Amino acid sequence: MMRYPAIPDLAKEAKKRIPSISWEYLSTGTGSEELLERNISAFQKFRFQPKFCVGAAHPNISTEVFGQSFSAPFGMAPIGLTGLMWPGAEMILARAAVRCGIPGTLSTMATETPEMVGPHVGERGWFQLYAPRKIDDARDILHRARDAGYHTLVITVDIPLPSRRERTKRAGLTDRAKISPSLVWQAFTHPSWTYHTLRRGLPRLRTAESYGGFVQDMSVGEFIPEQKGGNLT
Repeated sequence: MMRYPAIPDLAKEAKKRIPSISWEYLSTGTGSEELLERNISAFQKFRFQPKFCVGAAHPNISTEVFGQSFSAPFGMAPIGLTGLMWPGAEMILARAAVRCGIPGTLSTMATETPEMVGPHVGERGWFQLYAPRKIDDARDILHRARDAGYHTLVITVDIPLPSRRERTKRAGLTDRAKISPSLVWQAFTHPSWTYHTLRRGLPRLRTAESYGGFVQDMSVGEFIPEQKGGNLT
């Protein structure tokens, strides 16, 4: 709390520690990014009403969702390509969810599989599904998540096509990964990130690549419209 008294202080340090291609992917919105500001404005409209002179205060922010108790009414959101921000980020987030007593959600487009992350998240595991076009693939993904210990399903229904993350593209993250002079420079100037990335291997969609004829040279942009289910009923 002394080093990082607010979230923006943490964000400032993170931005320096990871390559710009990773930071832009993590922090950007889509299109003009107007929705980011609208989200912040919506939360800023909430106000807490303090009560004084009521004796000893013992605030309790725990809640119950789907028959399970959590320490707070929020949790870890599912993020695709998580390993681009930091190698093994899924396990770091999973362990933090357990430590804080909140849900930890794994994305279908994460860079680690349910089998890898499940033991780290334990009873706090939620799984987010991008529904594939092939129902058998969807069933198999869900069976894998369940067998890995995940018990609550989160379904994303509002992305029938790849999103236009314009700032991310300007930073150099294209649909088809390729080594460029800019990427080499970013890796050189962020040695800790590069070292851990080389140890773990370049970020891959390790769950998604098992389905639908996904091949190593297929881009994320090609995979999503080809394999996802589009508008769900």
